[in-house]
Amino acid sequence: MLRNLFIKNIALISSQNIEFENGLCVLSGETGAGKSIIVDALSFVLGERADKNLIKYGEETAFVEAAFELEPDSRALAVLDEMGFERDTALILSRSLNRNGKSESRINGRLCAAGMLKGLTALLVDIFGQSEHLGLLKPENHLKIIDGYAPAENIREKLASAYAEYKAMEKELEKFGGSDEQRERILDILSFQINEIESAGLDEEEETRLLEKKKKLLNFEKISSAVGGALVALDGENGVLERIAEAVQCFAGISSLGEDFAAVSDRLDALRYEAEDIVSTIEDMSSDDEFDETLDSIEERLDRIKSLKKKYGATFADIFTFLKNAKEQYDTLSDSARITEKLNARKSALKTEIYSLSDGLSKHRRQAAERFAEEVVGQLRELGMKTTFAAQFEKAPSEEEFSPNANGFDRMEFMLSANAGEPLKPMSKVASGGEMSRFMLALKNITAAIEKIPTMVFDEIDTGISGNVAQIVAKKLAQASKKEQCIVITHLPQIAAMSDAGYLIEKRELNGRTVTEVTRLDTDAKVDEISRLIGGAEIGAYGGLHAREMIDWAENFKKGLL
Repeated sequence: MLRNLFIKNIALISSQNIEFENGLCVLSGETGAGKSIIVDALSFVLGERADKNLIKYGEETAFVEAAFELEPDSRALAVLDEMGFERDTALILSRSLNRNGKSESRINGRLCAAGMLKGLTALLVDIFGQSEHLGLLKPENHLKIIDGYAPAENIREKLASAYAEYKAMEKELEKFGGSDEQRERILDILSFQINEIESAGLDEEEETRLLEKKKKLLNFEKISSAVGGALVALDGENGVLERIAEAVQCFAGISSLGEDFAAVSDRLDALRYEAEDIVSTIEDMSSDDEFDETLDSIEERLDRIKSLKKKYGATFADIFTFLKNAKEQYDTLSDSARITEKLNARKSALKTEIYSLSDGLSKHRRQAAERFAEEVVGQLRELGMKTTFAAQFEKAPSEEEFSPNANGFDRMEFMLSANAGEPLKPMSKVASGGEMSRFMLALKNITAAIEKIPTMVFDEIDTGISGNVAQIVAKKLAQASKKEQCIVITHLPQIAAMSDAGYLIEKRELNGRTVTEVTRLDTDAKVDEISRLIGGAEIGAYGGLHAREMIDWAENFKKGLL
């Protein structure tokens, strides 16, 4: 339950600490006093979207802190564990907001994302206000209410799984989309691309070799002149080889006369062999068949390689990757008829399965809707409404008409007859503000046990009601507050009289500025506030007497609930 709410620099509130109690906590005050500020501040700390207009004029930062006391079996403890926070029954949530629109959220002092905060607090507090009134009028929300009332988790899990596979089949089939003519055109393109790359006989080292050949051919005359000159100098008449041979011969006769002569003789022999090897290499150069290839043929080959790179990838590795992918796509498309048939068969089977699961879900919903309607009628009668209520389902589609989805095929709307003898009509067309207030209270009474949310906040649940109906609503709130903490903003004295803790919200001027303050009501102040709610200041002593009578009536009623 919510134990404490600290608000700083929110709207007209400078700094306010509110301590809440078990049971029914009632907040009241003049119209415009700032009752909605409390709900706005609570919504903010619970993770709702931050609006920098919340920040008090003249201040840079707003701050709200909420302290909760959790039961040992609270579902929130498991969520804290999953989020990596300590399992502690004392839970403190805080959130700040600056003028730049940046907010900061914390759970027990540790930073967290606002989304995490919202996921946790959905298990702690349920706020019902005017927006929920409007939400209940929308038919698209009615099926969600039935699903929340009687979850069919097993069916829905199977349905979600089957639908996910169905969508995967659709995505796979998109790869084979288009007509046979389009497929053939793609196959022709792929065939041409594959043939063009494979017929080129690419070698990753070829381009380097071709560029070297091109360089030699462009310098053919220079190379020929250098090679010829070198051969003449080395192996021509009176050339280097002859001179070295003469030197070798000279030292051959004296090499046995000393180590120094032998060493020179060996070196001359080595020099002769090296010179002969150089001559042989140069002769090979002069007869190199590289020069037999024409420059035009090399240019043609390089142009072809350049063209392939431009089409299929900047490197040979890219071209080979393109070729691999093209072959795979070609093989897939070539076999597409068989694959498409197989995928369509699986898709059809999944549609049948989804329809069957949707039918099972529909039967579950219809049975749950009947039970729900009975409970709603019972609750509304206790709230003074002799109403006929039903959940009306549209006719189920045939399997052929059915468009698979993860939520089944049901379309449903709540129908209401507020007066005896009147036909059922869509609730959105016939429900008044007071009827919607009571319907919302009935709904919360029905779903509270299922949802197990420890704190319920009702923002002006009493819209459009008064007199005897107000008394009945007050009783219902008292009954609900025995199971969950109920925080109610009201203008009705009957509800204020039923409170276990009352709070007065009022505006006053402080240092030339208007501020909103919240005061915990003691017994006398509670009498004064109920008197004001009954008829204002002019009602006098009679108002005080009537207020005390209402409080006595409320206390006697609550004793009967123990």
